Amino acid sequence: MLEAELEEARSEGKAIYAEMCRQCRALQKEMETHRRQQEEEVMGLRKKLETCQREAEAAQQEAERALGERDQTLAQLRAHVADMEAKYEEILHTRRKEKHLHREPCSVPRADSQGTQPHLLSKSKNLKKTLGGKLADQPRETLALPSLPSWSLKLGVHRATWTNS
Repeated sequence: MLEAELEEARSEGKAIYAEMCRQCRALQKEMETHRRQQEEEVMGLRKKLETCQREAEAAQQEAERALGERDQTLAQLRAHVADMEAKYEEILHTRRKEKHLHREPCSVPRADSQGTQPHLLSKSKNLKKTLGGKLADQPRETLALPSLPSWSLKLGVHRATWTNS
């Protein structure tokens, strides 16, 4: 009987040991599978990281290239504007010289204390004499200088240079 109990205990021990070994192998297999999955996930994430880093580097290079192009375009536009300003100043300077060379010296009298302009009054008196006083009823504005032609404004001709007619 003792031997039977001992044999039964050994048999139970062997069964427990066998079960524990089976569970241990199952856990090891599960751990190995989990480790492989994690390694694959890490490799996939590393590839994604490398791809993202390459894309980020390419995007940064593209942004730097675009900024360089923008800066170059701005510099060209600024140079063009400066060139246009210089040409404009040259044209103005040339026109001023031409105007100064072709200008006849004349003085435009200023209005007196009542706001009348003596040179206009003398012209109106001359007109009254030639027309027999027919202009006496017309307002003073009609006796002023004739309007300048539109081309004279574009060329910078002023009334002061046009009054000697």
